[in-house]
Amino acid sequence: MQPNLDITLSLILDNTAQGFCFLDRNCIIIYANQIAKNYAQDIWKKNIQIGENFLPYIAEADRLTFIKSFRLAWQGRRVVSDYKTKEKYVGDVWYHVQYVPVYDTEKTCIGVLFSLLDITPKKKSEIKILQQKKQLKSLIETRDKFISIIAHDIKGPLHALLSFANLITEEAEQQILNPEEISYLGKELLKSTQNLYNLLDNLLHWANAQRDIITPNLEPIALPPLIEDMFQLMQPLAKAKQITLSYHNTVEECSVVADKEMLKTILRNLITNAVKFTKENGKIDLHITCHTDTIHFALSDTGIGMTPQVLEKLFRIDTKISTKGTANEIGTGLGLVLCKEFLQKLGGSLNVESEVGKGTTFSFALPKYL
Repeated sequence: MQPNLDITLSLILDNTAQGFCFLDRNCIIIYANQIAKNYAQDIWKKNIQIGENFLPYIAEADRLTFIKSFRLAWQGRRVVSDYKTKEKYVGDVWYHVQYVPVYDTEKTCIGVLFSLLDITPKKKSEIKILQQKKQLKSLIETRDKFISIIAHDIKGPLHALLSFANLITEEAEQQILNPEEISYLGKELLKSTQNLYNLLDNLLHWANAQRDIITPNLEPIALPPLIEDMFQLMQPLAKAKQITLSYHNTVEECSVVADKEMLKTILRNLITNAVKFTKENGKIDLHITCHTDTIHFALSDTGIGMTPQVLEKLFRIDTKISTKGTANEIGTGLGLVLCKEFLQKLGGSLNVESEVGKGTTFSFALPKYL
């Protein structure tokens, strides 16, 4: 028995993964396979009817694009594009769309074959690959920065420690050091040791943050005692450069919700950075103000300030912008990156305003304990 070719062709088209609509010059639907009818229901929430104009089935926002593509196809051009829409309960869905001119035996265009193919899995895979590439790039940059810190920035303080230790040993054996020289060497040794300790502490915190090991232990914190302890710790550093370190607050009756150790690390790094870039006899002021739902922190210095170019790269771990301080202090730039990441974990953000020659202000806000 000879199969009916029309029925066979219809069955074949209904079992393809692609939706087909054959449209005449006036965009009237001559034929639509079952997949096209399903797509129309999914995308435009309408049922395709043979003999009706196809244009009303197209969403108004997409209608102009459809008309332009349809006209180009009627003029003999094959139009191919990807169409993105959003479906309820599914989210973003992508379709590969084609407008193909159809000719008769006399090479006269008799219609346009409009086709749709769901390419959502392919698109999602492409997006996932792009995200993985971005993550891989970030990991490589992190690794390179880590190696740079270990190879260069730790080597410097260690070399200084070895030099001072060697000098003290040699001079002590010859008994030619006077008390003032011993005091000077002791202070320099202490400074190098403190720099190395701060660097290793930051490095450990930052490495743990990259691995999501650190989870904030949020609790109400009374700020006056914490600030007093922090300033007592940082005073020797400021005093060495005759810098005035002071704070002003309106939080005697307020407590902040944060992780205590994270907050101490943030403040320590910000103050250390301010001391580094403030000249002798300068000022560093910490202003803490209590608002309805938040407590605001602003640390201002009268330091050398930063250019817009430096500000743009200030929190990028992949860019080495570390600059020597006003007394040739060295650093990695890691402390500020750590401050930013810790504040993000605490639900805040680190803002910075700076002007060359006038100073810098770092500010952030954290939730108030109500």
